[in-house]
Amino acid sequence: MNKEDFFEQLNQSELPSVIDFWAPWCGPCRSTKPILDQLAKEFAGKVNFLAINADDHPDLIRELKILGIPTVMTVDGKKQISRMTGAQPPASYRLVFETLAAGDEISAMPVSQRDRFMRLGIGAMLVILAWMYATWWLLPIGLIVMFWGIYDRCPIWRAITGYFKSKVNS
Repeated sequence: MNKEDFFEQLNQSELPSVIDFWAPWCGPCRSTKPILDQLAKEFAGKVNFLAINADDHPDLIRELKILGIPTVMTVDGKKQISRMTGAQPPASYRLVFETLAAGDEISAMPVSQRDRFMRLGIGAMLVILAWMYATWWLLPIGLIVMFWGIYDRCPIWRAITGYFKSKVNS
């Protein structure tokens, strides 16, 4: 498939598309491929799934500015919705397919529980260190790291980012 055929196929699809950019030599790609193939079968008819071998289509990889593999991109018609680079937990991929199948908008890529707890823990340690050693410059850094662990669940953050997205898109 050349890049013209690829873009034509996306433009003609009435369904949202999930595109997996992978390579046979890539270890993380080999671990995510069965997950994505299973989800593609499960959501057939609701979500269009394409697997693109990066080695066979280097011009397409350059055109789309794919900087690492595996990369999973979601597209609705001509518009790119989201992009995930690197192996993700199966729950993240499932959430993407479920959200697209339901016709909902992907607002933020999901944060795994492990990442959430790591961010909250590291942020809390920085806040404690700032308090114990009176290094107050660590306090805002710790609070920012903690917020990074919960930002996707914060309604104020969603309202602010939604406002700016609407301004940028209009």
